[in-house]
Amino acid sequence: MEKEQFYRGRFDEVGDRKLNSVRVFISSTFSDTTDERNGLIERVYPQLRKYCLNKYKIQFQYSDMRWGIQSTASTMHSTVDICLQELDSCSQLSMATNCVILLSHRYGSRLAPAHISYRVFQLLENSLSADIEAQTFLSQMYELDENYIEKKVFLKQAGDSQEWIPLENKLQLILRKAADICYQQKTITDEERNEFHMSVTAKEIYRTLKNNKNRPRRIVCFLREIIDIEELDSKYRETENEDEIKNLLDQTKNSLRQSLDSSDIYTYQVRWNDETAREKYFSQFFDDFYHAIKLQIDFHMKSQENQQKDILYNQILEHAIQSNLLTQRYFPRQDILEQIKNYMKSTSNRPCVLLGESGTGKSSVMAKLVSEIPNWYRQTNALSVITRFLGATPSSSDIRRPLISIIEQICHIYHLDIPSNLDNVKECLENIFIHIPKTEILVVLLDSIDQLQITDLKNLSIWLPTKFPSRNFKFIISTIPDIEIDRVTVDIHEKLRTIYDNDIIEVEINSLNQNLAGQVLDYWLERDHRCLTMAQREWIQEKFSKQQHFLTPLFVALLYDQTLSWHSYDTTPDPAFLAIKQTRGAIEYLFNQLGVKHGQMLFQRSMSYLQLSGGLSELELEDILTLDDEILKSIFVHYLPPFDLFRLPSTLWIRIKNDMHKYLVEKDIDNIPCIYFYHRSFQYYQTMDFKKLRLEHQTKELLEKTRLFYFANQYKETFDMSYSPKLANKYKLSTTIISANRRLTEQKPFKQKKTNQYNLRRLHQLYINLNRYDFVHEWTIFNYDFLSAFLLCGEYKMSNFLFEMSIGAHDPNGELRFLLKQFETSTEILDQHPNNLPFELIYRFFPFLNELPTLTCNLIDRCLTHCPLQLITNKERQESLAKCSLTNIISITIDAHYIFALTNNDKFYAFVYSYLGLLMAYEFDVIYKKKEPNERILSYLCQFPYVCFLTSNSSMVVGHCSKKEVSMQLPCKQLISFINDRMVLVSSSTANSLELWDCSNNILVSNHNFNDEIIENSMMKNSMIKVVLKGNSMISYIELDENFQFNPIRISNENINNHNHHILLDTHCEFYYSFSSSLASLVIYDKTNNNSKKVINDIDFISPPKSVIYLSKSNSIAWLTSTTLMIFHPLYEQNIFQPFYITSSTIPIDYDLVHDHCSSPEFEHLRSCLACANKSNSIIDIYEWQYDKDKQIHIYRQCTHLQLDISIDQFVFTACNL
Repeated sequence: MEKEQFYRGRFDEVGDRKLNSVRVFISSTFSDTTDERNGLIERVYPQLRKYCLNKYKIQFQYSDMRWGIQSTASTMHSTVDICLQELDSCSQLSMATNCVILLSHRYGSRLAPAHISYRVFQLLENSLSADIEAQTFLSQMYELDENYIEKKVFLKQAGDSQEWIPLENKLQLILRKAADICYQQKTITDEERNEFHMSVTAKEIYRTLKNNKNRPRRIVCFLREIIDIEELDSKYRETENEDEIKNLLDQTKNSLRQSLDSSDIYTYQVRWNDETAREKYFSQFFDDFYHAIKLQIDFHMKSQENQQKDILYNQILEHAIQSNLLTQRYFPRQDILEQIKNYMKSTSNRPCVLLGESGTGKSSVMAKLVSEIPNWYRQTNALSVITRFLGATPSSSDIRRPLISIIEQICHIYHLDIPSNLDNVKECLENIFIHIPKTEILVVLLDSIDQLQITDLKNLSIWLPTKFPSRNFKFIISTIPDIEIDRVTVDIHEKLRTIYDNDIIEVEINSLNQNLAGQVLDYWLERDHRCLTMAQREWIQEKFSKQQHFLTPLFVALLYDQTLSWHSYDTTPDPAFLAIKQTRGAIEYLFNQLGVKHGQMLFQRSMSYLQLSGGLSELELEDILTLDDEILKSIFVHYLPPFDLFRLPSTLWIRIKNDMHKYLVEKDIDNIPCIYFYHRSFQYYQTMDFKKLRLEHQTKELLEKTRLFYFANQYKETFDMSYSPKLANKYKLSTTIISANRRLTEQKPFKQKKTNQYNLRRLHQLYINLNRYDFVHEWTIFNYDFLSAFLLCGEYKMSNFLFEMSIGAHDPNGELRFLLKQFETSTEILDQHPNNLPFELIYRFFPFLNELPTLTCNLIDRCLTHCPLQLITNKERQESLAKCSLTNIISITIDAHYIFALTNNDKFYAFVYSYLGLLMAYEFDVIYKKKEPNERILSYLCQFPYVCFLTSNSSMVVGHCSKKEVSMQLPCKQLISFINDRMVLVSSSTANSLELWDCSNNILVSNHNFNDEIIENSMMKNSMIKVVLKGNSMISYIELDENFQFNPIRISNENINNHNHHILLDTHCEFYYSFSSSLASLVIYDKTNNNSKKVINDIDFISPPKSVIYLSKSNSIAWLTSTTLMIFHPLYEQNIFQPFYITSSTIPIDYDLVHDHCSSPEFEHLRSCLACANKSNSIIDIYEWQYDKDKQIHIYRQCTHLQLDISIDQFVFTACNL
């Protein structure tokens, strides 16, 4: 490549992949070299990886094909192709050695070819004209595929393996016989004949020799001769066709000796049954292997040393590779090129902007311009095209580095001095433009400015050049019109218009239409020397006609890629393919297909980890995949790696990366080169199948656990082998739980003491989704080192952190909630003085140190050792309580999200509460038709957004919180309960019927009449309604069915032990008590027979109550006296019906009110909590309690004791798991 032409934007000699690794394919037979392969993994590869990384900053990778080839590969006969494709990839992408050959006495498996040229196949058939049976058998085993311009035949899929083996053996003999006849008749070449005789290993060897012809020092060969081979079993030697196999093996070894330099061939003789000799051989082999590969690496890296040091050259090379890769996706869009050509030929010096939504093909057009623009000029030697694909290379995620490299490239092309001060990059760039020689033409292409970080997008005017030379300079930008990042929307299109005073050339790139999509398909088919049947074209064309709104180049490309595996004899379409409707469906289909090839578990989770992390380095991804036991179980099916290096084989991710390389980019994230998705469609992909989506959400938490544990340095050191008794037996394991060293890369501390630098990579990864999962809080939110680094690194503030926690899906437990509240009260201080973190926490927690939960206590211990004691005055401190002044409150209630309040002037308030405090959400005057002047509202029920008010004149007024208006008013005696988000149950104004009203539609849904009976009071529990009738004290139990109809269940008029009060604890249980007695009773009705019941008498509470409170969350009873609080929590299965005491550690109990926490669905399975208030002393105590099944007792603990500086009239309470 002429270097100067390269700097001017001529990339013809550049490939489409970046070379950044030594990648070695290990070619050998499997069973007889297991010891060598395992030893290399354990002893040699780690040394080579370390050497490459430390000396040359490149990766060392190996491809061992024992793992990752799915069983479907055998069925589809694609095993050989997979091996050869991997071999070719190593040859293409390795910077030094690309193949190592291990040969001994085995020749390897010989398989029937998966596909044969149709021309050769016809010759084979014709050669068997004298053997009709063989000819017929051969014809039946292969199918003609006319989807290749040069037709091929493909071996039919294998069925049952036991039935297939004799068929394939027969087929191999027929093919070899036919090939020998054709070769004798000189109708096929020697190379074509050998295809039917060679083993898989031999094919690999001859392929690598061909790949590396005229490329010295790329192959290393190790030949092992076992002296006592005759004493060994078939694992080490061939037992069939020994003479033929020996001849073929000798030919292969001779070819190696003739093709390779003698210094690259190592030979050994070993007596295998002599353990000492064998160990000496292994030691020598591993030592030779390391030094042989190291020598070749040094040889090749020395020739690239100067280029490696040339930063500008490498930056341009990255974009050249990206340009060539994107050009492969290009298809003719002549109308767009014509508009750009007209701009290029004009005298205008205005910028040109290519606008289009994501996936419309902007980047491929920009890549095509690199090679197309020179064709529009006669004097190409005076033309330079400078290209930057922003966000697609490690050094282009922020704008400063690409702009500086553009300045350096211009200075190199025109022999200008690089400015000494580059602080103002925009000004420097504009000054450089002025110095372009008038005889030269410069074109600058900036692709995908929307891929830049949010700060660069917000500040386009700061860095975008606006002053250009008059004639010999062109500036082309591509972008999507607008973008939303971190809930911030940036209108890029409008910003560009403002910056350039609406003086820009706009070229709009739209989605494809049906005709153009068809042309694209034809263009790609012709390029790849393929065609489709008429039926198959219909499968594609149908999508073009029905899905015109989604016809982006990305969508068409995803569809086309799937056609590459179609055969002409595939006459029945895949239903899953036909179901594809848009880009997301096409991505899902691609992922499923690649999951079949690479293993669903490995492939899908690899993609998920990239999504969840926002991009990972290859080492990070390999480590995380290695930490995932389910992935390892899916891979280690036939072989196990050495237990001391129990890792995912590198080649498995590399093969996935190769198949996905069109959709992946490498970019700098936290100053580390990371792999991520190029298209946003992949970045935000999720399945459209609801069942799969639910399963993915469940799996996501497991994956996040693995990812977060990795960055928290919490590694698993064992592996469970119980999934495979076969492997456990093969490796003679005495236990299924084995110790396994995964050799994971330990994360560096959050802060490096020597350099005073922060580990942003680790901080950012632990921060992602931190608000959704509590399993990592021990090492993050409750970890002093994390919190300190988080606040001091300059990237975050405490206010950012609290905002993220307030919008997360995870509802924090009590300990976390309490800590967040302390952060909230310290926000203003910590945003300004982050070093004050330990003092702020000590100031708030130290008085409770002996009562703090474990995690908080550990955090405060660490704070005590780091406290700088920077005092802040009281005036700078915030109060810890969120206060809102309301007077004359009639009633106050709470649910999982809102606090509701009603005042005696008919005003209704709804507050949103969170860790950030109390926020007024809605306030409105309840205006309704009053029957008399003094009519007022007595109570209310609320199921947001609907609220039902009961007036003193027996009216129900229905209001809407969001709309702040009354929607319905009707007669009503009692508000009973909301039964769902819009229906309310009430008793009628005459108090002789139940009515169910729909608040959204203002209609009566159903009712139940008690005739002449009057309802005294009623309540609802789940679907059961309890109605107490006045006069005869009858109790009626009614069930509300799924159609909202009332169904009577039972009627009771019992007087249980003369108790005059009763509470419905559950649909089948009633609690009876009196204020004059310390004894209570429980009636339990049979769930299957309402007439059958069980009575539990004499439940002893020691003292008569001053109040009895129903705890709806736990279906329990709080029994209050002036000195005691007892909880009655019936355990029906255990047949335990005894109350237990709650005692306070701080004051004698004299509570006025007791609440358990809100019974909303969010808290369905959490522990029970109590908030107890002494109104006169302004004290609130909070307890948690539960039944300990192991100890068979109720246990509790006091969580909080609050002494308030306000008087308590009413209070409400909600909590979550403590």
